[in-house]
Amino acid sequence: MMRCLLPIAALFCLLASPVCAQEAENQPDTSRPAGFEELGTIRVHVRNASGSPLTVPAQVRLRHRNGNLVLTETARPAVGAIFRNLPSGEYIVEVNAPGYQTVTESALLQPGPGISQLFIHLTAATGAQPTVAASPPPMAPKAAKQVQEAITALSTGETDNAQKRLQAAEKAAPEHPEVQYLFGLLHQRRSDPAAARQRFEKAIALYPQHVGALTALGRLLYQQGELPAAAGYLERALGADGRSADTHSLLATVFLDLQQFEKARYHAEQSLHIAAGRRPETRLLLAQILVAQGQPEQARSILQKFLADYPAHQGSQTAKRMMARLDGNEEASDVAWGLPAKSAASSAASGGGRGGPVSRSRAAMGFAPASAEPDAEGPAREWAPKDVDETPPAVFRDVPCVDSQVLELVGKRVVSLAQGLGEVNAAEEVLHTEIDGKGRPRRAQSRQYEYMFAIRRWQDRLWTEEVRNGLSGGDFIGEYGTSGLVAMALIFHPHFVSDFDVRCEGQGSWQGEPVWFLRFTQRPDRPARFYRFRSKQSAWLPLKGRAWVAANSYHIVRMEIGLAAPIPEMKLERMQWVIEYRPVEFKDHRLTYWLPSSAEIFADIRGKRWHRRHSMSQYVHFSVDTKQKISDPKAESPEPDEARKPPQF
Repeated sequence: MMRCLLPIAALFCLLASPVCAQEAENQPDTSRPAGFEELGTIRVHVRNASGSPLTVPAQVRLRHRNGNLVLTETARPAVGAIFRNLPSGEYIVEVNAPGYQTVTESALLQPGPGISQLFIHLTAATGAQPTVAASPPPMAPKAAKQVQEAITALSTGETDNAQKRLQAAEKAAPEHPEVQYLFGLLHQRRSDPAAARQRFEKAIALYPQHVGALTALGRLLYQQGELPAAAGYLERALGADGRSADTHSLLATVFLDLQQFEKARYHAEQSLHIAAGRRPETRLLLAQILVAQGQPEQARSILQKFLADYPAHQGSQTAKRMMARLDGNEEASDVAWGLPAKSAASSAASGGGRGGPVSRSRAAMGFAPASAEPDAEGPAREWAPKDVDETPPAVFRDVPCVDSQVLELVGKRVVSLAQGLGEVNAAEEVLHTEIDGKGRPRRAQSRQYEYMFAIRRWQDRLWTEEVRNGLSGGDFIGEYGTSGLVAMALIFHPHFVSDFDVRCEGQGSWQGEPVWFLRFTQRPDRPARFYRFRSKQSAWLPLKGRAWVAANSYHIVRMEIGLAAPIPEMKLERMQWVIEYRPVEFKDHRLTYWLPSSAEIFADIRGKRWHRRHSMSQYVHFSVDTKQKISDPKAESPEPDEARKPPQF
């Protein structure tokens, strides 16, 4: 029997500004003369791709869209560039800094004395930058199965079996970045850093946002003493996804060796924030950095807490020696402190970047060595993502987030969509993989669909239509069907958002761009009414998750969603969604929507586990014009206790 996971809402996408037909009427007249009552402020915040503050001056050039006003300011750390007494309208902002690519963004200043905030992340100038997809390309089922078997073999040390599996995968998918990345890990296991480096570089060339390859290559270059290059790749890894405490800690170590102490401190503190303080080695590292910055009292406080919390840690003796040195009771060289004893250039030239005195002293302090394989991104992976409660985002502590403001602007995007979207068709490829009880992939199948979805309106109600290959239920692989994956962001629609506790966790970086993190959880005092699961029984699922919201445009670029609690009566232990969005331009209608490029589901239902990946492409938009008559929705007999529920999508 085919069973379906049926949500109550449909596709979420976001209209891009400023060329959205639905929003054109609300655009201010930028050609009118400025009056004193319309003077406002634009503030431009500038960071590098990993989110850490710039160490070089950045020039910010502001130009009114009509060309009558041009201003230039220098962005200052923690302050940015501030332009005051500006007339309302649309502005073009251009930011350039030595060693970074120039970035151009638009900013809209509404009438009145308000402030418009713009957040810019600069990418290092390393030549022409290719267009980056929102997610890696899909993999054929045969190659995917071989890759999963290779991951299992690598995690158990069966390198010969791993090589056999990867060779088969490469034959089926020769240009897939994941295959190249895993080959790099295999070469590291076999102590062949040159071959590993070549594979990592190829993976990055195929997909520049591959976090695992960026991290592994940065770690490898650090081991070889190429500190500036290592820092560059690790910054790119954190710019793509800043949630790895391990990567932040490693980058802090690299910057300490480079004697860039402010950056080192920033990433050490980010690592501790993500890990909720549960990283004793990073606490010692931060103490070292504070000593190097001439802040012994702060270092002393960290060391005292370290000794109180971890008295048996292998670094405790070094912590005691550092305390004695701070108290003036013991002589010790800089090397004994683990501090740079010479310049980064001479250290790297003599092999000190990894095996020199700085790193040896750090190893004596109890730091885990930078192993050949990345800790967080290595092959020994769980079959499903960690719960959102276990993966707090890395946020910029100096950028405040106003919950109500972010929610209001995201909600406006959703309302604009619901009011203006007609019908959208797409090519969809689905890869379904069964997972055994130990988390190992087994049978994998794929299928392609002609996919159609639409949001319909009648009076104060919205509902959706969703069709695959002309059938409303589709012909799904596996025991369960899925529908409405792209609807999840409608959680932020005003009709539903009050059912959730929503808070802004702060601002961070995602794929090199600034984003707000919105955390949401089903409210315990409200009935779940957003997503409905149907099998032999039916239930409304309590949901929780996190949304990545573009800091300047308020488009939702990513969502991770899971169950707020299991549903024991239906034996539903896990249901997780990971959805990536990208802008899709429909030139015929002069509209741009943010639509899913991929959506993944991880499920554990009635003792059966599976993973399903949906890849969307070739979008075609069909608007609903005024001549098209929309009939009333068919009445359905409400199930028990549902007649009192509010109108559903």
